Amino acid sequence: MMPIRFPRVLTLSLFVMSLACETPRWSQFHGDAQSQGNLATNTNPTFIAKWPAPVNVGPISYASPVVAPDGTIVIGSTNGTLSAVKPDGSGTKWTYDTGTHFGKPAIVSSAAVTDAGEVYVVSSGAGEPGTTDSPYYVSALIHLGPDGAFKCVKGNVGEGLAYELYPPGRYLFTTASPKVLEVGGQTFVFLSVARWVMVFDDQCQEVTRFELHCTGDLRTEPPPPFDIDLEPYQSYPEDQLGPHIFDRWFDPTQGRNWLTPTVAVATKVDEDELTLPIVVVGINACGVFGLEWQGPPTRTLVQKWTKPALANTWLSSPAVSASGQVVVGKSDGLVWSYNLQTGKDNWYFKTNDPVLATPAWYWGSLHVYVAALHNAFILDGSSTPVATVALSTQSASSPAVAWDRIFLSTQDRLFSFHSIDLTVPQAGGRVGNGGMSSPALDADGTVYSATLGGLEAFRGR
Repeated sequence: MMPIRFPRVLTLSLFVMSLACETPRWSQFHGDAQSQGNLATNTNPTFIAKWPAPVNVGPISYASPVVAPDGTIVIGSTNGTLSAVKPDGSGTKWTYDTGTHFGKPAIVSSAAVTDAGEVYVVSSGAGEPGTTDSPYYVSALIHLGPDGAFKCVKGNVGEGLAYELYPPGRYLFTTASPKVLEVGGQTFVFLSVARWVMVFDDQCQEVTRFELHCTGDLRTEPPPPFDIDLEPYQSYPEDQLGPHIFDRWFDPTQGRNWLTPTVAVATKVDEDELTLPIVVVGINACGVFGLEWQGPPTRTLVQKWTKPALANTWLSSPAVSASGQVVVGKSDGLVWSYNLQTGKDNWYFKTNDPVLATPAWYWGSLHVYVAALHNAFILDGSSTPVATVALSTQSASSPAVAWDRIFLSTQDRLFSFHSIDLTVPQAGGRVGNGGMSSPALDADGTVYSATLGGLEAFRGR
């Protein structure tokens, strides 16, 4: 499909609308609590190194960089170390070893940083520190201060959870990123674990949990015996490898090599504050759910709607636009849009390609950027494609969208596409980390990307 160029008048209108939808800081996975994947800034048309050399932060897989209020860049590695990189790239401001909490640690998701610089990160491991003697992996939510000082930990966030389909003790680690909501002077952390949404406070204490029941072909009533074959769900490579199955690239079409979707927490629609925030949750092989967060004093989650998924369908993390559209990619190649308030279907788009990455929005619902395994698309805010480009190699990276550019990592390089037609202003790009980690943006247009050499920064405007 030939790229479609938009007239200058439309380009200007997109610019003006973006001013009302500014995401001030890339503070958590995919930009903000709603996972919109955009930042109101201009960037450089070419890759110009901002730092003299990449900063070594350890091996990085799916963890993506986030930016603290003081410009520090925070990212985790699969050796279990969380690093805070100085804005000038001169080295690390501090590091934190999550191996103090269990053996064989790995951070495979993005951290979240509050407006006060407080850091929340999920790490997973097995056994006591320095050992690997546990047969199953667990995850811990860790809270650090702006200087990297330890504040608290919630060990084994999945403790007490049980599956009706799976043996006890399995699959209770998570590869989802934490999402932070600051409201009324209080901080709440939302985390997807197996088929539960967990909510914690800033003291790492569990506030509430909510179990999400599959309404598709994975769940039957009454309880066991079941009328489906459970054998495919009894043994996964994660049993032995835990989160380290995500240390390197696996073909997502071969087996269950798919991340736990990260929740999106929506607080505004069309610049109007929602009376109660809505938490959108994707559960692999189960469905997409909308939950209402009833904050203090009740501090509970209430289900509003659900959209079932088939047993062999895995999901991307959901993204919620400023206008209240929920978009989710799926392993069957479909991208679905739902109404945030009701869950009603808006539209769907068939990519014919697995979609691991979280879609991104261009300010409101004007454009949707979809990165599938082999192709990238711009949709017009609905199911109509306006631009398509074939990727040189595979990608699981979520796109990062500025006013003028879209950045996407593939297995062999980081690309800078024009945000209107997906043309590539600079051929080549830089060597990526396998197309797993997603790039991040800073307010001055700086682009941060995990590469084989470490964390790199490229100059903005």
